[in-house]
Amino acid sequence: MVKNGYVYLLECRGLHKVGVTININSRMNSYRTQNPFINIIAQRLTVYYKDIERFVVREFSSKVAYNKEWFRLNAKDVEFIKKVFSGAPIEEEEVSK
Repeated sequence: MVKNGYVYLLECRGLHKVGVTININSRMNSYRTQNPFINIIAQRLTVYYKDIERFVVREFSSKVAYNKEWFRLNAKDVEFIKKVFSGAPIEEEEVSK
């Protein structure tokens, strides 16, 4: 049986993290215990959560800022990730070559 999971985008003091989890509430409680400044920007519940995370991480690999998990993204990058999470079609020119 295929399980649903969440892919999410977090923001903390100008840095962003893309991650996956089965239980979004538990994951956010864990993060906020360590750092109350973390905000969830976008999330999506889907069976493709791991594939979406891999795609986004590859897409923004040149913008890694810390520990291979945190990225320095601009507003356009965040909007692109939200579009990916929404399932909207992505135009070829929007994707890194």
